Amino acid sequence: MGALAQNLATSEKIYSTYDSNIDTDLTHLEELVQRTKYIRENYKFEKELVDIIDRRRR
Repeated sequence: MGALAQNLATSEKIYSTYDSNIDTDLTHLEELVQRTKYIRENYKFEKELVDIIDRRRR
């Protein structure tokens, strides 16, 4: 198990391993849909992928 794509958001920009120009106006869910689509189109897996999202507040 490992991350296929990750983002790091700052107050100025979103840094990403899959897209250098992420729209900062997208909601978290909208961006997640784009990220999932990218992974499904660029990595050919035989098994269905599962997203694990940790949204706990610390």
